[in-house]
Amino acid sequence: MLVVVYPVLLADTGTGAFENAFRAAWMYIILVLTAVGGVGLGLMLSALALNLGQTTASRAGFISSEVAMSLVPVALLPQIVLGGPFFLYGKAFIMTRLLSKLMVARWSLSASLSLEGDGPQTLARQLGMRGETTAVSCLVILGLCLAKLITTMVLIRYAEKKI
Repeated sequence: MLVVVYPVLLADTGTGAFENAFRAAWMYIILVLTAVGGVGLGLMLSALALNLGQTTASRAGFISSEVAMSLVPVALLPQIVLGGPFFLYGKAFIMTRLLSKLMVARWSLSASLSLEGDGPQTLARQLGMRGETTAVSCLVILGLCLAKLITTMVLIRYAEKKI
């Protein structure tokens, strides 16, 4: 992703070299945190599949990898749909906005858009995502990653007690 993003950030936008390097560093932090969030989601799905696989293995002959593969679309579709660019965040129902705040993709988009600037025609204003700074969005992503990893540890402990 950096191969795509880095040349865009370093393009001459009328700002100085320090401003471009600052934006590139923030974009790198956002990309790393988003990747950690994806890994956390994958680990959580694996631990959930381990628990579900133990209960259904004796009945239907499933193994946990098959259960995990069936959970992937259930976990990724909300990330894609509620991530932000497919609906106007400011005009969405309250429940949709609350669910969207639990998605790493939404906060990654918000952090990326906050690097764009604050003009009247920015994509952040058009989507209704304004007010979050890059640092706040990154802290929320980090919090969601930690929540996923804690959930994974709890699910693994629960699976060990079943055995």
